[in-house]
Amino acid sequence: MKTLPLEKIRLDGDTQPRAAIDQEVVDEYTFLYRHPP
Repeated sequence: MKTLPLEKIRLDGDTQPRAAIDQEVVDEYTFLYRHPP
């Protein structure tokens, strides 16, 4: 693990490495997070 200075954390967006977010997958992850097995 490495320490990261707070000023290195970007808050201006444009940090998502994906071309698009699959909303169905997000919904599935959200459901599983809220309803663990």
